[in-house]
Amino acid sequence: MIARAPASIPDPFWEAAELDIAADATQPLWIEIDLPRDAAPGGYESTVRIDWDGGSAELPLRLEVHDFEVPVERHQHVTNWFTFPGVPWQETVETDSEQYWRLARKFAEIMARHRQNIFRHWLSWASFSYDPDEGFSADWSRFDRWAEVFFDTGHFDRMEIWGAGRRTGGHTALDTRVVMAEFPVETPEGVELRTEEKFRGVLGLLEEHLQERGWGDRAMIHVCDEPFQPSVPSYREVADAVHEAAPSLKIIEAIEAEGFGDSLDVWVPKLSHLNLWWENFREEREKRDIELWFYTCCHPVGRYPNRFLDQPLSAVRALHWIEYLYDLDGYLHWGLNHYANDEPFTEEGISGPHPLGDHAVMYPGEDGPMGSLRWSAMRDGLQDYEYLWVLEQRLADLKRRLGDDGWWLNPRQRPEELCRRVVQSFYRYNPDPQALLTARGLIADQIEALDAEPLLFVQTSPPEHTEIPAGPRLMNIYGAASPGAVISVNGEEKLTVDESGTFEMPHFIGGDGVVRVTATLDGKTAHADRAFVLTE
Repeated sequence: MIARAPASIPDPFWEAAELDIAADATQPLWIEIDLPRDAAPGGYESTVRIDWDGGSAELPLRLEVHDFEVPVERHQHVTNWFTFPGVPWQETVETDSEQYWRLARKFAEIMARHRQNIFRHWLSWASFSYDPDEGFSADWSRFDRWAEVFFDTGHFDRMEIWGAGRRTGGHTALDTRVVMAEFPVETPEGVELRTEEKFRGVLGLLEEHLQERGWGDRAMIHVCDEPFQPSVPSYREVADAVHEAAPSLKIIEAIEAEGFGDSLDVWVPKLSHLNLWWENFREEREKRDIELWFYTCCHPVGRYPNRFLDQPLSAVRALHWIEYLYDLDGYLHWGLNHYANDEPFTEEGISGPHPLGDHAVMYPGEDGPMGSLRWSAMRDGLQDYEYLWVLEQRLADLKRRLGDDGWWLNPRQRPEELCRRVVQSFYRYNPDPQALLTARGLIADQIEALDAEPLLFVQTSPPEHTEIPAGPRLMNIYGAASPGAVISVNGEEKLTVDESGTFEMPHFIGGDGVVRVTATLDGKTAHADRAFVLTE
């Protein structure tokens, strides 16, 4: 159902124990269950009870626990830029007080629960000085304490540090340039340092300190956000200077251009630009040791999925299915809690001049930050990604067990087939939440089937859902199954699996385009269906 504007759109969570609901009003209910990792697989049943003056109602609740774990470690890099302490605490919490650092830990903990594993940091949180006799020195105490708050959660893999450069003009101006940042360095009276001297001195200290703390492979730095094509040459000059001063420091950037070469380590184009320039980005990734992420912000709009309030929650989750489909490395968004004013529970507060909800997916609670429907949907999408990742790893394990007889097995093919049930391109996705939940359920079923008896795993050439014209419609079926299992296709017995645990056969597709493979052993049967689109 699509609401007509103006309308109330649920998003922030509710902390109160009770809620008054007007007569004849409809109140949605969102239930989240924190599942212990040692929970036994199987079905769990309970009820949801609602009481009101003069009556009550109960609804059945069933939870299905699958026989595998979503990994604790994250296999996608995820960052949401955030303001700290932000509204409303910036008016009440004193900087560097114990309350300030307790609040920082609450930020870190809730971000980690939503599978964010990268946090923002600033070089300005360290202080630098220079003495002609002693050289450059730094006080890292505050810088380190902030980093430790996040690393101590055990769920943050990296920090992204701001910033090594600045822009001299407008984003798209043809004469704009990126130049070195002017780092503040305290010097004795009468001693002046050039910009480049401070730049190289500060970054050299940063490199040394990161190595000493064991953070050398956990730090990235920004040069200048969203460089467009006119500033790419000057951007590369500054980035190369960063690499010279701090060789181990990765450079990450949200980019609006191409052609960064070896100067950039983590390329983060906007989703729409990733789509339009995909061949160029893919070529860069193939020839260089780079990470390729994507980001969304107030753009893209239209048919692209994003995190706007007036898009379905399935759009938020689809972003991370896109990550799997294109084998991307990470996701970035600028707006965790960048409220446009002091009223975050208003349309203006979380939107400003941008599309609905673009500024934030986190809200201030009574005693710290709290979640929202969109933030939970983002977390669920990241867990969806992990389902696909687990399936790929289990299939890679199966391929290793099969040895040379498993030459045909592509561990990514089946996860991609299931992924395409939800997303088909950078902008084509199925907004129906049931389609997404069905696909997620099929992924879980496939993971569990790899440990079931009898074993049956099927891979087809061409892949499932391929459009196949008449002429003849020949396909090849490859499979892994328990030795001794009888394999049938569309009800017709074909072969008995030998000791290799594999089978191969040709098949002419007809009828409804569905190939139904079964494996029968000791009175037990396993099934695998693959559907194709038959055309003239």
